[in-house]
Amino acid sequence: MRMSGSKKGFAIILALALVTIFLLIGSAIVSISCGEIIQSRNYNDSACAYYMAVAGAEQMYARLRNIQALNQTVTWPLRPSNLRNVSIQMDGSTLGTFTVTAELTGQTDEFAIISTGAANGRTVTVTVKYGYSSTYTNGVPIGSIGPMNFAGRRWFIFTSRVYADGPIESASTISPSVSSPNSSPYVQFNGDVVPNMTDLSRPSFWYKYDQSTNSWSQKAVYDTNGDGQFVSDIDNNGYVDASDCAGDPIKLANLNIDDTNNDGRVDNKDAFITYYTVELNTANNLGINPGGANYYSGDVNLGPYSIPTGVSMIFVDGDVNVVFNAQKWWPAASDIAIISTEDITIVQPVNGSDDRMTLVAYNNINTGGINLGDLADVDGNMNVYANNNFNAILGGSTNGSIMAGGSTNVVTGLPSFLFNRDLNQGTDSWSDPTRKPVGLPPNYPTISRPFSIKSENLSSTGYKPRWQKR
Repeated sequence: MRMSGSKKGFAIILALALVTIFLLIGSAIVSISCGEIIQSRNYNDSACAYYMAVAGAEQMYARLRNIQALNQTVTWPLRPSNLRNVSIQMDGSTLGTFTVTAELTGQTDEFAIISTGAANGRTVTVTVKYGYSSTYTNGVPIGSIGPMNFAGRRWFIFTSRVYADGPIESASTISPSVSSPNSSPYVQFNGDVVPNMTDLSRPSFWYKYDQSTNSWSQKAVYDTNGDGQFVSDIDNNGYVDASDCAGDPIKLANLNIDDTNNDGRVDNKDAFITYYTVELNTANNLGINPGGANYYSGDVNLGPYSIPTGVSMIFVDGDVNVVFNAQKWWPAASDIAIISTEDITIVQPVNGSDDRMTLVAYNNINTGGINLGDLADVDGNMNVYANNNFNAILGGSTNGSIMAGGSTNVVTGLPSFLFNRDLNQGTDSWSDPTRKPVGLPPNYPTISRPFSIKSENLSSTGYKPRWQKR
């Protein structure tokens, strides 16, 4: 049966239409398939990048746990060079890389691990936040070789009390009794109270600075200038004098050389003077040698703005009376050490947030005043070493470290909140050596609080690590 011309034309058109439809359907199928393949690849790459980021976060967490186990110091932000663009391999192929750091979040006792994973051009960043207790090194909050005595006051319903951060350490006794340290409502200890410590010792000043090597070494006792020639303490008096020389002219000559303060004998005071005016002065160019700009002979009174801004240390061969030390004693942020061969007395022992003071006396350090509360915000630090006794009378509030070679006595004044005495732990960590006060003596007792990550606890009151992805 033969088709007419018109029917043939219709058949051709129909065939072309069907071919076109099949081509369109095929193209759509191919396009959809390719899109799904690309989408699947992108998803896989993103997933791979995510797992790279997670692997980096886990590796940083493991590193921090190792630091915690080894009781090492963490310096934020933590960016080890070998955790940057670290590749992960499998069967000889690179799956992706990660770069990770750890830093503080700005929230109290919280840090974050930030890890970025990369795979085939895709990147994913994971942030994990953890709680922690910080690495902290500072001087012992309160310590003494001799006995410690803390006492508050009461009159009818009025009281003045002592508050002291621990550890509170003594090579002798501590009162009130440590068997129930907070039994008195007028004396409150926060932290360990440790009497009769056998390993707590008085710092030594028998040290010599070697300018050629920028290093320190310990001198022989009574060899003040460190030349290797000195007189031995034959009489066992704790010092050497002419009686130990037995008329020997060479020993007498050495005695005179090592007798820094020309009092006829060589003792720890000579070492004290030499350590600051020779050794430490040489090491840090402090201008506290005799005749130097920051060397004072005789008793001095120091008040507001009486020490030029920028001076880091003064040495006084005599008594020092600090007549005022409220917030911002100096016009700008200040970090200063006052060294005295005799006593230091400070009227108002508080410090502003921009100041840090170090007091070192060969004899006693005495403080007194009132607790000003918000009128004098105690955010800065005052670090104290009394080679003999530390006496805190009346009120006041300090942050920092206190150490006495003799006894420690903290007694409040009249029963009033103004005469409360607060002795708080230092707020700046000496883990960074540049933050350790240069004026404190060698072997000054310190405490260390190791870095510790808070345990994961999924209870309603526990700490929950927080994972965030972007």
